[in-house]
Amino acid sequence: MTAALHRLRLPITIALLAALPGCVSIDPAALSTLPGDLMAMPGTIRDIGSRPNSASDIIRKVDRTLALIATVQRYAELTTVQKQRVEQVVTRRYDTMVAKEKKSLAPRYANRKAEVQKRGAARVAEARKQNPSAAARVETETKKEAAQVDMEWDKAAKSSVAKNYGTDFAVPVKNPDGKTVVAFASVKDSGVSVANSSYEVEGTTASLNSSKKISHSGRTYAVLDEKVGL
Repeated sequence: MTAALHRLRLPITIALLAALPGCVSIDPAALSTLPGDLMAMPGTIRDIGSRPNSASDIIRKVDRTLALIATVQRYAELTTVQKQRVEQVVTRRYDTMVAKEKKSLAPRYANRKAEVQKRGAARVAEARKQNPSAAARVETETKKEAAQVDMEWDKAAKSSVAKNYGTDFAVPVKNPDGKTVVAFASVKDSGVSVANSSYEVEGTTASLNSSKKISHSGRTYAVLDEKVGL
């Protein structure tokens, strides 16, 4: 049995037991031997141990269990340059996610913006006929309304990203020891915040991809499938 399967043997068993017909929710005490940092995730533990309510819920519980990887130990402190590299990766990938969500929301918000601009253009044209001095004011109001739609559009896209991917990310990093190491970063209103240290995680580098999530200090980080050098 590989180290990764050995690590996940108990949580997988728990998820499958919870999935069996007639099973009730599992006592959290049964989860006390979960490895690494997984015990710092009470929400995940409660979800895995609770009784499933449908076939799709069974699949979701098993998938969520298999996706979890725990940190093992601190690997190294990041230099300023290294933190900048991590920040750049997370910023670029996050912006790409937001752009993708904005595109999917385009039918709704692009139409709203077009209506605002169309209505504003008609108002400006009318103002120029009846009160030319008011035309500039109407034009300014129209631009503000269009900008408001853009703000709502951007906010909706970011909200969708947060729901689907979260705002905490783990970036795989190359290292001379060939270990599975990640750097953690979070997207905030003020920008991307990068943790000071990188951490070694369980499993192999090959298994560390975008389908995985890493548990660390009570938070869940989505893995980005892009490496940076340390």
